[in-house]
Amino acid sequence: MITLSWLAGPSVFDPRNPGHLTRVAILVIFAWWRGVSSAADAAPGQSATPAHCLMSAQNVAPDRNAIPAKNAITDEDASAPGDEDAAPTAAVSNDQPIQDPLIPVNKRSFNVNQNLDQRAFHPLANLWSKAVPEPARECLGRFFDNAGVMPRFANALFQLRLRWAATELARFGINSTVGMAGLFDPADKWLGLKEHDNNFGLTLARYGVARGFYIVPPAGRPFDARDVVGGLVDSLMNPLNYVLPGSATLYKAAAHGIEGLNSRAQKQQMLDDVDRFAIDKYGAVQDAYVQKQMQQEQAVKCGE
Repeated sequence: MITLSWLAGPSVFDPRNPGHLTRVAILVIFAWWRGVSSAADAAPGQSATPAHCLMSAQNVAPDRNAIPAKNAITDEDASAPGDEDAAPTAAVSNDQPIQDPLIPVNKRSFNVNQNLDQRAFHPLANLWSKAVPEPARECLGRFFDNAGVMPRFANALFQLRLRWAATELARFGINSTVGMAGLFDPADKWLGLKEHDNNFGLTLARYGVARGFYIVPPAGRPFDARDVVGGLVDSLMNPLNYVLPGSATLYKAAAHGIEGLNSRAQKQQMLDDVDRFAIDKYGAVQDAYVQKQMQQEQAVKCGE
């Protein structure tokens, strides 16, 4: 009822009032989105998913947090020592396997990151989890997701995913107001408007650009060469880089630090499972990265 009363607003429309324009824009976008959904549902017996998308879906693991089967502990693994310098075989489809020519350097960086995580990030994440209740951590995660709307919206336009772009715009308008600056997600809970994880690297993938080689930087998350270009372009889309003065650099760095710490705390159980069950942790992390990339690429290419 709060959402409907806010959207309805006053009975007299004033085009000079930004709040009135926002209400009208959200109503128009939502009406258009519902019309597209109804049109898609009104065509029985027709599959909207191309055949190549159905085939590629079979090569994607359904659970992005699952440890790949090749890392499961077996009697054969227990009796045969592993070769630490051998390149792991990524659990991906054969059409675009992971390229890892920098594996000696990547493994050294990976070991550095593991030590840094155990000595610093893991204890800090535990302290953060104890100090900040889980509902508050989830609110923070939603806040940062809401603030990062611009790359998702722009890349949806670049990919000609107009429904995604309209959804992101509607989500931002609703969650920034009714959802208290994005701390809550009424757009999803009340209206079923789902967020689509998107970036410029996926835009490049939609138009056929390959991943390139795999990179593990010291004190950073793994990525591929395509993600390097995508990350640079996405950073240029952040309006805060142009609105905030140069003196706000410290605050932006603090915000990134809190966002990273909160994300690390939210993934604590998954990372603990990798440490506990994976024999080849380097291969497990690489597999999880590639499988997530494949899921995102499939969604972008097939419109899922």
